[in-house]
Amino acid sequence: SEGLIKDSYASLADAIENANSGDTLKINSNIDLGSTGVTISGKTLTIDLNGQTVASSGGISAIQLENNANLTMTDNTTNKTGMLMTTSSGTASIYNTSNGSVVINGGTVLTTASGYGIINVSGTIVVNGGTVWAKTSGGYAIFDLSSNDIEINGGTINGNLQPSISPAIVSVSVLPETVRLKAGKTQQFNALVSSIN
Repeated sequence: SEGLIKDSYASLADAIENANSGDTLKINSNIDLGSTGVTISGKTLTIDLNGQTVASSGGISAIQLENNANLTMTDNTTNKTGMLMTTSSGTASIYNTSNGSVVINGGTVLTTASGYGIINVSGTIVVNGGTVWAKTSGGYAIFDLSSNDIEINGGTINGNLQPSISPAIVSVSVLPETVRLKAGKTQQFNALVSSIN
C-alpha cells in the first residue's frame, strides 16, 4: 500500500523477489551489487532511489527486465541525488529484454565505463524526468534495438563523444512532435530535451 513500509530486506534481490506487482521499493542505503546484478521478471515495480546509489561493478547489468516486466525509476528526495549505475564496460544500468516498459521519472541512470545507461531490446522507453547519462566517450545513454519509439517528455539525455542514443538513426518521440535523431545531431537533441525540462 502506498505510504506504508510493509517489509525491510537485506538485499535488493530479496526485495524484488518478495514484492508484488505494483509495489514501490525504496532504497534506504547505498547498494553495491558487485558482479551479480538483479532481475525483475513478470512484475511491474517502481524503484525509489531515495537519494542513494545502486551500483554494479561486474560483468553483468545492474537491473535486467524479462518476462513482460515493467520498471519505473524515481527519486523522491529534495536534491534528487539518487543514482543507478554500472562501472563495467559492455554492461547496462538497465537491460530491458522484456516486452515491458522502462519509465524514468527521476534520479540518474548512468554508465561510467564504455557501457550503456539503458539497453532496450524489445520494450519501450519513456523519459519524463531525471537523467540518463553515458559519462565516458565509449558509452551510450540509450542503446535501442527495438522498433519502438523512445518517448522523451522531460529530463536530460547526456552522451559524451558518442551519440547519446544509438543506433545513429532512431525515431524519437518528443511530445507533441516526433523528430528523427541522426548521427551528428546529438547536441541538437540534447538542447531540445533541456528546453522541455
